[in-house]
Amino acid sequence: MTEEGKIEAFSYEWCKYPPCLFEPDKNDNAEYRMRKGNKADFLDTLQHKVSDTWEPLKVLPPSDFTPVYIIDAMAFVQRFQTLGASVFSQLQERYKEKIFKMKPANCSQVHFVTDRYDFGQMSLKGDERLRREGGSSALEYVPTDNMKIPGWNVFVSNPKNKTNLLAYITSSWTESPLPEGLSLTIGIDTRGICVTNRGVTMLEELCCTSHEEADTRIFAHIASCTQSNSFVIHATDTDIVMLAIYHFPRLPHVRELWIEKNGMYLPIHDFVKQCAEKVGKDKMEVTETLLASYVLSGCDSVSYPFGRGKRRAANVSLQMVGKMPQLVDFSRTDAPVTPTVIDEARDFFCNLYGKPGYSSLDRLRAHMFASSKLDLRALPPTEDAFHQHVLRSLCQLSLYQKASESNPVLLQPAGFGRHVNNNGTLVPVMMLKESKPAAAKLAFCKCKKGCIKNCPCARAGPACIIACSCNGDKAKCGRLTEDSDDED
Repeated sequence: MTEEGKIEAFSYEWCKYPPCLFEPDKNDNAEYRMRKGNKADFLDTLQHKVSDTWEPLKVLPPSDFTPVYIIDAMAFVQRFQTLGASVFSQLQERYKEKIFKMKPANCSQVHFVTDRYDFGQMSLKGDERLRREGGSSALEYVPTDNMKIPGWNVFVSNPKNKTNLLAYITSSWTESPLPEGLSLTIGIDTRGICVTNRGVTMLEELCCTSHEEADTRIFAHIASCTQSNSFVIHATDTDIVMLAIYHFPRLPHVRELWIEKNGMYLPIHDFVKQCAEKVGKDKMEVTETLLASYVLSGCDSVSYPFGRGKRRAANVSLQMVGKMPQLVDFSRTDAPVTPTVIDEARDFFCNLYGKPGYSSLDRLRAHMFASSKLDLRALPPTEDAFHQHVLRSLCQLSLYQKASESNPVLLQPAGFGRHVNNNGTLVPVMMLKESKPAAAKLAFCKCKKGCIKNCPCARAGPACIIACSCNGDKAKCGRLTEDSDDED
């Protein structure tokens, strides 16, 4: 068997599933889900890198521009919950009052952008939503004015209740004109609705059919406001912050872009400028690399590698600026996934594991196993599993890069690291190869003092493989051949 064959056999022999990308379902150990992590650490690390020049502010500073206030609807709902209301008519009124109190003083345009929950089993975030809901079987409620609000946590655990609540709020707000000089734009399901003192207008440019989440749809709303130069996004999700960092230099009319998060204002425009100066690269190169690295290292729809957290990923991303041109440009072409795209993603992963220069993750996996006694989950994925990971990452990255389009043409997830199972659910493809190689009968040496002619491993006949306890010492293994040494 060749050296590559031995390494590949090792990669699959030692773990049934690629251990760094998937973990057992806590409710059913027979099922595996994509591994999750703490995505906020990515932004925290970037913020620390430019902390001497970029700081969040407690108050939005004066500006020559009139800001547009954009709200992630479900983040707002989850943050403020019932606001002390007992029935739904009180709730929608208090929500509206809260929004207009929160908006910047000189702001006259407010956008309330919702998630969609009608993608069902074909949702890219289906796995994440199942995790959050925890198998809830909460009853469905259809809110009416005088209906009492049920227990909040149980109520919002059912996606149908979220959909019904957002529909009720929209219906209520569109039935009552706003004071003169104010406008409220609502992005809900596939509709864009503008409410003013003159009534209700449907906005064709915001009839979004491809956006599942407010995270991305927010940027379609920003792109549509071409007469405005300043925007404040009320959000808590790190995904939205990373999207803001990416899209700011790509939306020419946007001069100031703020994220209002937990009572602090993050000046995205300053961050992009200062981060580019720190790295010494163009804003476009820096922001596209940061977004690609953020997705590759794990997000709500892409696995997180075990033990390789977001802090490490953020540091590596700054080192990789300008080194992934084909990968970051993939969504702008109709070309298939090329070996160069995979190579660039692999370079990022090798750096993530602190071992740059490997042309195969199977080789890196073997090297890390042979050189240290570590938790098997901390080994890199197999090359085969990594390829599927890259496909899922490209699918999500393409969606993020096209977020400013109302109806982008998106990649089909069933062809990018996922497939539809027998239940009609979109699930990740963990690997294409068998979990163990065809050469599963390979025997490896367990002799502590070296092989002798009549020992079981010597009688088995096969050459030494990477898992042999000889660790490459020819004095301990009579089956070690010249090509068994790991050149890396």
